Amino acid sequence: MASCEELITYDQRGGEHRFFLFADNRGFVELHEVIFFVSSTDTWPPPDGHYYELAIRKFNESTVQTTQMENHDHAELRGKGITEALIPEISRRLQRDVLSSPEYRDNSDRRTVHATKVWERLVSRGVAVREGDRYRVNYSTARQQAMRRTSDDTPGLR
Repeated sequence: MASCEELITYDQRGGEHRFFLFADNRGFVELHEVIFFVSSTDTWPPPDGHYYELAIRKFNESTVQTTQMENHDHAELRGKGITEALIPEISRRLQRDVLSSPEYRDNSDRRTVHATKVWERLVSRGVAVREGDRYRVNYSTARQQAMRRTSDDTPGLR
């Protein structure tokens, strides 16, 4: 597991939360699959076993696709803005666009109703755009957001 970085998030009321981000490239030398883990502690694995995870895989040379977003039903990780901070951060970190899964239609790799709500919040904040039945965070938008960021108004790494 790679070293951790601090991830600052903001809930819908503007409350700031401090988490730690870990990445697991699943043993691949080149970008193929990466699982990002977020925990309230800078130790991995977290002593209480509580973590959030977001998995991505390579979609094409300039884009990765989310394949899983899961807080494992840990109350202290719900409603803290983790996903909203993490998706643009992944775009900046990997220097690629981040694409959602398509809408859920069957038991395949599809976007859930909850994930759609997260992506809609990213659209309302100007971070993502809707493309057909998918959403996209453009790397150029995520990078510009990071360049404008101040520590008191935008979630992300510090």
